[in-house]
Amino acid sequence: DGPVWCNQRYGASLTQVPDGRYIQIGGEHEDFYDPDFCIYNDVIVFDGKGGFQIYGYPKAVFSPTDFHTATLVGEHIYVIGSLGYQDERKFGTTPVYRLNTASLEVEELAGEGDPSGWIHKHLAKYDPESNAIVISRGEVQVDSSAPTQNRATFSLDLTSRRWTKLDES
Repeated sequence: DGPVWCNQRYGASLTQVPDGRYIQIGGEHEDFYDPDFCIYNDVIVFDGKGGFQIYGYPKAVFSPTDFHTATLVGEHIYVIGSLGYQDERKFGTTPVYRLNTASLEVEELAGEGDPSGWIHKHLAKYDPESNAIVISRGEVQVDSSAPTQNRATFSLDLTSRRWTKLDES
């Protein structure tokens, strides 16, 4: 009863790390109205030689995520945003997780300041000068109605974990 694990997904991320591995994070199978719909909170590590390992996490540690960004900074991948399950969205917040690419430990990061809100399908780029991840574009959900276009740019300082709204177009 319920969906079976599947790797045919939308909204997953795939990140190459310097040692040649590829790390796939989350994603969803089918659309929300399909009986096989599922959003995953797993990590699949492809060794670059044809092998792979699948890591599953408790929901309390790593929420199911789709349409997020995955930004490699040093030995960590920062997972920001998600569309997620409709009844699990926390409007006004921005989900942020950090995956250690060596240990594959996932931790949720609390942030302060002015986050983008419940964002998904956005862009993210690491700025080494400010040690921050800058996010832009995408869609934001402010309530249970349809998402709106994100017209602002936000920065997450990785040292202080503080969000700052940079501009709005």
